[in-house]
Amino acid sequence: MKATTILFALLPLIAPRVDAPTNATAPQEPFVVAAGDMLLGELIDRSAAYLDCNILVAQGDLAGPDGPVQFRLQKSISLDRDGCEDFLGAMLYRCDLAVTWVDAKGATREVIATRGPRGRDISMRAQHATVEAVLARPDRMNWVTTIVPLVHTNATIATNALRPFFAAPGPSYTNMTFGTAGSNAKLVLQGPQCQVAQTIRLLRLIDTPMTDEDLLGQPGAIDPRAAQRLRALEQPKTPDGK
Repeated sequence: MKATTILFALLPLIAPRVDAPTNATAPQEPFVVAAGDMLLGELIDRSAAYLDCNILVAQGDLAGPDGPVQFRLQKSISLDRDGCEDFLGAMLYRCDLAVTWVDAKGATREVIATRGPRGRDISMRAQHATVEAVLARPDRMNWVTTIVPLVHTNATIATNALRPFFAAPGPSYTNMTFGTAGSNAKLVLQGPQCQVAQTIRLLRLIDTPMTDEDLLGQPGAIDPRAAQRLRALEQPKTPDGK
């Protein structure tokens, strides 16, 4: 997927947003979806009732070339509140749809087509999430924005290293986007939480100390064997001169 280092990453830091809202009282009964066929619109309505919120959706986004979009389960599933949100997000994601929060408390949410005329609203409504929160639910499909601190590399190098993994045509607001926010020690990521989690894992593989072998060939680098001899000369000598 296409990843572009753009100054748009500053927008999440300026616009007032909140972390994903949660209800103080979770439903006691599980959310059950029976085996068989179900219309996507029916799943949205049932999820809205279970999550105690409104979920707005344009009926035209729920229509496929052969009629209303539906899916089939071979086995019934029983989910808690988080599971209900994740399952709804996954079913929408496979149809190029995403759930966004209209208000900070999540009392009203809206399903938007990722490749439709309002696709940019998805990124504008992406919720702030910490790195820990993203990795705690790595299969979630909702759009999030997070800031990843870097220790051993800088944001420009990290961006160049990540670009091949997400290089694919398509509108930027439907793909993973990453960029700097004026600091080489931080990288801003935005996209579906599952993709953001994957990117964080890649960053942790990249953000490691450089060895002598890594430095070899860099501008001004010296041979690792020479560096080893220099370190030996810098060691304090014992009283007998050894």
